Amino acid sequence: MLEFDERQGRLSKHMHETHLSILSAYAHALESSPAIVPRRFSILSALLIMGNKDCPGLGRRRPCTLHSKKLGAPKAVSKPCKECGEWACKTHCHCGRMGLASGRGGPRLYGKAKASVAPKAVAAPAVSVTSSSAVSPVGRPSNESCRRLHGEEWWSRVVEDLRDARDVELASYCMDEDALFRVLERGLSRNLNLNLYIDREQFAGGVPRKQRAAIRRLYDKGAKVYICKGLRRNGSFHSKALLINRRVLYMGGANFTNKSHDNRETMFRATGQVVSEVLADAADWRRDAVPWDGL
Repeated sequence: MLEFDERQGRLSKHMHETHLSILSAYAHALESSPAIVPRRFSILSALLIMGNKDCPGLGRRRPCTLHSKKLGAPKAVSKPCKECGEWACKTHCHCGRMGLASGRGGPRLYGKAKASVAPKAVAAPAVSVTSSSAVSPVGRPSNESCRRLHGEEWWSRVVEDLRDARDVELASYCMDEDALFRVLERGLSRNLNLNLYIDREQFAGGVPRKQRAAIRRLYDKGAKVYICKGLRRNGSFHSKALLINRRVLYMGGANFTNKSHDNRETMFRATGQVVSEVLADAADWRRDAVPWDGL
């Protein structure tokens, strides 16, 4: 028992003594009145309680709070995920974060206690996405929000949201912003899934000057780069959008360049239905684009 407790690292001394008393009570009941106590249910239920571990969530800054009965507490996990092997709930394991799980193995964001005690959130309505390759946000959509950001506030929020990102879609007419590329490079070192979309003519023309070298560094670290074009022959790929974890959207008139710091720009941070709509657009961009081979 003590070895089991040390190996799990989750049970306190008090909980350990409680589990011992539970098992002792069951053993005594089985000896005195075996017909009254169902052997299989009693012993297995006690062992399952002892084997539970708290879901770690996404780390200290974003802990799991999805316990089905205790509001704000981490969800109890009795065994690792069958697919990815992580000791985390179906929302926070690798399958849940990446949207790879479905059906009974899919993420379950809100337990009974949270649904009954917490105030009702205004969730975004379901969006019908026509492209089969589009990826939807994991779990329940975020609440609707849209906030205008000014100047350096925009860039500080972008960098902050990207620090712990696991999935990023970045589209821009041109791009070379130093802080943005640094945080993306660090993310790729921890297996960030990154898709870049850039205009064909702008990329071939070499403007901005540092753009091609910066994108190559990301490409060499595992990013996928898509060379895009406009809707018609003389058109351009003029979209400016940053999608983080398929839940947050940064959009506006600004390209993701160093020069944008000196420009007058109108920029927004949004969540909710619009994220799903731009994710569907990103699927169309990939379908029509030419993947860059690094040459």
